[in-house]
Amino acid sequence: MEPSSSGEYIALVVQLQRTSEGTWQLQVDGADGRRVLPLAPLRLIVRLWRSSDRRLLRGVVRLDGNDQWVPLQSNAQLEALVRAWLLGGSTPTHD
Repeated sequence: MEPSSSGEYIALVVQLQRTSEGTWQLQVDGADGRRVLPLAPLRLIVRLWRSSDRRLLRGVVRLDGNDQWVPLQSNAQLEALVRAWLLGGSTPTHD
C-alpha cells in the first residue's frame, strides 16, 4: 500500500492565442475556471545542461532584468516537447 501524499496535483490547460487586434493572449483553463491574460513582450533567459548520456536535462530560467533563477530538471522528453512546440516538429515520443 502506498503512503498517502500531503501534496496535490495542479492541472492547467494553456493556449496561446492571437487576438483580432494582432496582440497575443494566454487562455488558462484550470481548477479555478478560465482566465484570459494579455501577454506583454518579455525575454526569458534559459541556461540548460544535458548529461553526456542525454537522459538528464538540467537548467535554470529567469526573466531578463531579474536576478532570480528558477531551477528545472527533466529528461529528454522536455527537450522533445519544446522542440515540437517551437520548431513545429511532430509530437514527442516517450523514451
